[in-house]
Amino acid sequence: MNPAARVTVLPPPTAGLLCTVNAASWVEKTTTGPMGYLFISHPPARRCNEDPGTIERNMRGLGLALGGLRPTFEKVKYTGNRIALLGGTSMRALLMLDDNPNVLRLPPAPADWIRHVADGGPVCLILGLTPVPPLADHEKVSAYASAIVAWDRALTGLAGVTDARSWPRPSDQASATPPDHPADNEMSRRTFVTSACGLTRVVDRRPE
Repeated sequence: MNPAARVTVLPPPTAGLLCTVNAASWVEKTTTGPMGYLFISHPPARRCNEDPGTIERNMRGLGLALGGLRPTFEKVKYTGNRIALLGGTSMRALLMLDDNPNVLRLPPAPADWIRHVADGGPVCLILGLTPVPPLADHEKVSAYASAIVAWDRALTGLAGVTDARSWPRPSDQASATPPDHPADNEMSRRTFVTSACGLTRVVDRRPE
């Protein structure tokens, strides 16, 4: 078999990976109007089975599950409506994955980002492929995100807001068949994974 013809199979995102990643969100003014940003990165290797190569491979698998994020030199792809907002005055955001039982519950986002998403504003997803320590403030996060985009060490795509209750189960996505009871869908069966600057927890809400 021609090695050039081999297809790389990327691992699907696990709860362990989603617990590990860091996420930061903000809004910037652009020439086309306000744009929300969501920067997702992986910290440097901390486990014996981790190295920059495995981290990049796992992050590329996450990019595939986020609608097929593309390299920065390609045209930005719209990956679908996959950001859901839950809660009242203190809303939290969920990031839905394709054909995956896990949902990434994002750390608390700035109020202007929540308003932007709630109003239907677009969000640019930036997925870093190079491990990076958690960055403390907005200036450092924004500067680093801009740098890895310029270095072509990121995957990007656009996403919109969705109703979490209508997001299909993995089996539904595979068959393209809508759930019988959308109001009682996978939100009661999914595994919610929270990442907040290294303080993480997994809440398994699937029935016994």
